[in-house]
Amino acid sequence: MQGRDDPQTVRRVLGRVLLWGRVVEHELGWRASHALPLDLVPFDVESLRRAAAGMPDGTYAAMWSS
Repeated sequence: MQGRDDPQTVRRVLGRVLLWGRVVEHELGWRASHALPLDLVPFDVESLRRAAAGMPDGTYAAMWSS
């Protein structure tokens, strides 16, 4: 049985989200009673390396140009 924090299960996304209602800031970010994703981009380690090296990736270029 896989848990939610197992490496095979955990996935990360990068994006923008509108938060409203009860919004709380904590050491790992934000939590809110309501949220609306504006744009979310799944990524992996290789995509992060490319972005850090300044190598454009069409997925990220479209997102950050807005």
